[in-house]
Amino acid sequence: LNLLAGIGVSVLALVPAKAAQAQAQSQPAPRTSSSEIGEVVVTATKAGVTNLQKTPLSVAVVGGADLDASRIVTLRDLASSVAALKITNNNSNVVVTIRGVGGYASNNEQDVGIYQDGVYLGRSSVALNSNFNDLERVEVVKGPQGTTFGRNSVGGALNFISKGPTDTFEFENTLNLGNYNLRDEAFRLGGPIIKDKVSGTLAFSYYNHDGYIKNLIPNVGDAGAANRYSARAQLKFDLASNVTNLLRADYGYTDEDHAVNSTLYLRTDDPRFLTCNTTTLVCNNTPAVGVRYAAPIANSKVGDYHYYANPNRPHISEWVYGVNDEFTWEINDKLTFKNLVAYRTAKTNNFTFGNGTEYFTGGTLTTYRQHQFSEEMNLQNNLGKLSGVVGLYYWQEYQRQVGDSIGSLIAPPVRTSTGAESYQDTRFPTKSTAIFFNESFHFTPELSLTVGARYTKEKKTLDTYNTSFSWSGLLPAGWIGSIPPYGVRGATSASTIVLNIDGSVNGLASVVFPYIKGYGTAVPALTQDVEAFTPKVGVEWQATEDAFLYGSVTRGFKSGGFNFTARNDFGASYQPEWITSYEIGAKTDWFDKRLRINLAAFRNNWTNLQVSQAVILPNLSTPVTQSSNAASARITGLDADITAKPGAGFTFNAGFTWLPDAKYLDYTGGQAANYIKNLLIQAKDPRENAGFNTYNANGNRLNKAPRFSGIFNADKKFELGDSGDITIHGDVAYTSPTAYDISNHPLSISKPLTLYNANINYTSPGGHYEVGFWGRNLADKSYANSIIIGSLPQVVSGAPRTFGIRLNYKY
Repeated sequence: LNLLAGIGVSVLALVPAKAAQAQAQSQPAPRTSSSEIGEVVVTATKAGVTNLQKTPLSVAVVGGADLDASRIVTLRDLASSVAALKITNNNSNVVVTIRGVGGYASNNEQDVGIYQDGVYLGRSSVALNSNFNDLERVEVVKGPQGTTFGRNSVGGALNFISKGPTDTFEFENTLNLGNYNLRDEAFRLGGPIIKDKVSGTLAFSYYNHDGYIKNLIPNVGDAGAANRYSARAQLKFDLASNVTNLLRADYGYTDEDHAVNSTLYLRTDDPRFLTCNTTTLVCNNTPAVGVRYAAPIANSKVGDYHYYANPNRPHISEWVYGVNDEFTWEINDKLTFKNLVAYRTAKTNNFTFGNGTEYFTGGTLTTYRQHQFSEEMNLQNNLGKLSGVVGLYYWQEYQRQVGDSIGSLIAPPVRTSTGAESYQDTRFPTKSTAIFFNESFHFTPELSLTVGARYTKEKKTLDTYNTSFSWSGLLPAGWIGSIPPYGVRGATSASTIVLNIDGSVNGLASVVFPYIKGYGTAVPALTQDVEAFTPKVGVEWQATEDAFLYGSVTRGFKSGGFNFTARNDFGASYQPEWITSYEIGAKTDWFDKRLRINLAAFRNNWTNLQVSQAVILPNLSTPVTQSSNAASARITGLDADITAKPGAGFTFNAGFTWLPDAKYLDYTGGQAANYIKNLLIQAKDPRENAGFNTYNANGNRLNKAPRFSGIFNADKKFELGDSGDITIHGDVAYTSPTAYDISNHPLSISKPLTLYNANINYTSPGGHYEVGFWGRNLADKSYANSIIIGSLPQVVSGAPRTFGIRLNYKY
């Protein structure tokens, strides 16, 4: 805690100087709206709307105007405006990380909770594939949210807040045209329907562009394309002067050739490709067995992630529906009751093929269904010295995933008439209830103590039919698009129980064919019952008018779950993970609110960390991904959000997150990626236990936790009087090298990355018309959004340089 203490002393040392400065100014300079940094409001405490500078949480806010200025249209783009936020993805699964805390979602929920108007989104790809439209702001809440945002928010929360209906007529239409045949149009219409009684809004967007990743195979099609529609309608009923009801409904449709981890990271004939026997520790580098092979088309562009090779296009289709109702009753000036009830459903069909080369080596067809229902009731109170919120929360979700994976047993160009196949049909219902409170007692107007807690009770069930087997001949009949009923595809080999060197059962490698739990049989389904208590204690001090200090200790909880790819009871489930977070922060304004500096230092102690790792099971040629628990990890860091308005039309924003200490503390049973594992065996690395197929990652840096991330953006506004105004915007985002494997092997660490974006915008007098030109990734850098090592290292490609024109009309 030396880092935390040192920063705390530094912050406190600034406060008296600031107070003395305030006292010395007998006649402070007048503050004007054009030169001041304006007040930013947030709802992150769920105790009503609060001033960001007086909220004892570390929150970054990206407003709707900022989203437009930086051309932020997807979740991945948002990371360029918040240094602490990192967005990566593996196929269609988005992974959100805040301050180094984040995890691979797959069938489980995120470490970072994603909310839309306060409604938790259980299906993360909804956010990845949704365009930002009709948003008032995005609140990025950093650190565990164990009390108010309690559902699996161990890393923080993202809350997308839409523009609500108003009592005045509003119309806005925005058209973006750009390279890659971009067509992006969004409109919003709103206003009163029945005066003083009913108002509403309707928003619609269409987003389409050609593939960003050029396919080297002729006449197949490029990846990374977009084709999305979304719509949202809102109706606000003013039932009384103190009672409102806001009804929202939204729809989203995606049908596109999405980007996948199929761009080669290394050549297929790289001499480092080896197969090592974990018993004899002998590594075979003879190409004849299919370890290395020539793929001249794919290998011709290795290192340029704007290209890939695949004989089939990856494709995703998704339908998303949602409706929610928010009822607000201001009982009196001290109590406000809110009830938010929501239903959402998602349907996804996902098709991925090949291994990043011109050869068809197999593929995966996945059909995903999800339904969720939630209700949250809370009572906001302001009872003199006591203020805060108490509430009840209920969550129910049903997931079903049907997947069929097929692959050849021998790498190309040597072909075989025999292949391995895996089939699963898994249902995964969840029920969760919680009671929570977060209350502050104000000893004086300047000093308060906050105490909060959340008690959660949750039950999850695994109901599955999962089997792996071999096929002969060409592709199995009816493979593409088929969902065979139970029992049609069965095992062709006996049960395989693998023992460790000491004779114990290796739960990860043992396989039972087929694996059945529930699924309409007499075999009982697996269940997991969990109770969690997550408290919080904090102290807040308004040291001066422009200096707010706070400190807190918070406990965060993320529920456990089951592996959809489970082949046996041993590796089927994983337990909850926990974070205890210590944070001290300062929110300060300087020089008559021309400079704003918000700092936070934090320490996260992470136990039972959930990790996702690829496991190669007997009789399978390709690994399956399973989640399990590591023992513990630790993150210590500092982040800052800075805004300056020095005058002359300039506005500067900057932020950084520094994680000097982000490491696994007790992680001896992990697994390095298969490709790296063979390198470790070859190098006789003592951390690799080949017999047990485990790797000792103690002391290694956490995955997806870069040491330093920073953002900087600047705006210059030229006021042209009666001719309107022109604004020039530029931003830069930097990320230091990032690890993507627990071994921290050099091949698994990305290079440092700096991205540049800019735009210029003209606004007519009165603000009705806008014309702008924008560009993202101006240097056209070829970079990896994430590295997927596996058996054949690949990357998820970052977007290339994009540019276009923006036309906007407002009334």
